[in-house]
Amino acid sequence: TNDVIQRFRYTPHGKPDQPVEVELRDSLLVGRQLTLPLERRTAIIAVDIEDNLSNAISQAGEGDALSALLFDGIFGAVIDFQLDPRRGDRLGVVFEKLYLDGDFVRYGQVLLADYQGQQVTKLGIRYPDGEGIEAYYDANGESLGRMFMLKPLSVTRITSRFNRKRFHPILKKRVPHLGTDYGAPTGTKVWTTARGRVTYAGRKGGYGKLVEVTHANGYRTRYAHLSKIFVRNGQRLQQQERIGQVGATGRATGPHLHYEIIQGSRHINPQSVNKGATGQPLARDRLPAFKARRDAQLQRLAASPQRLAAGHGD
Repeated sequence: TNDVIQRFRYTPHGKPDQPVEVELRDSLLVGRQLTLPLERRTAIIAVDIEDNLSNAISQAGEGDALSALLFDGIFGAVIDFQLDPRRGDRLGVVFEKLYLDGDFVRYGQVLLADYQGQQVTKLGIRYPDGEGIEAYYDANGESLGRMFMLKPLSVTRITSRFNRKRFHPILKKRVPHLGTDYGAPTGTKVWTTARGRVTYAGRKGGYGKLVEVTHANGYRTRYAHLSKIFVRNGQRLQQQERIGQVGATGRATGPHLHYEIIQGSRHINPQSVNKGATGQPLARDRLPAFKARRDAQLQRLAASPQRLAAGHGD
């Protein structure tokens, strides 16, 4: 037969707005990626926590991807979603949803997130700094970013906390547990919690496959029992950059991530590393415009059918 394919289009399931079009040119198949325009719609949810925040967001009709934006992006350094939430806490979110031909594709930017809890209350407003870089700021214009994120993966299930007197399940004796263990499926993405440089990437005794990253002010972080390592010695990393995948290498009873923070020769409880830390404030000349944006977004939230009281002042 002389039938020859002249042109076809491949549409990725996760990114239907970025199909690849391939056509025959001079006996060669030539491909190009298209970018189809998406429709942006603003959505608002306001939820009360009954058992956990992920379930509350799900019951409001939204997906895990929105939870991840909130937990790991906006509040990832200032709210510990394993320890802080309580029944009756409230969350309000103003965010974008992106559509193609009327079908939901993915979430866009979160414009405002307002968490009002018994343990912690935080407002996050998306706003550009003096160089035009967008980040999240609290009600007073201080960044929600910190040197460290509170966890190195999206999973929040802690299987063993930092404990200087822990009874070791394999060795059957008291051995200090100088880090936090996160139970997670093999292959779960692991990221660095702070900017730094890789100073070890390979196998190391009971740690199994280990990545160690050195940071400013004498800090180091360790990520152990990995199944795969994606970085090399000497590599410079940004905060929340992928370094490996969860595994069960070394002395491990099952797949989990063992995470440590060390300053000098002293181990620090990862869950308290940001206690007392404050964020970089916006420049004073940017505050009036920031406060106008803050108040406008809070007004949108308060005026939504799912009304959520907003108690934030200057």
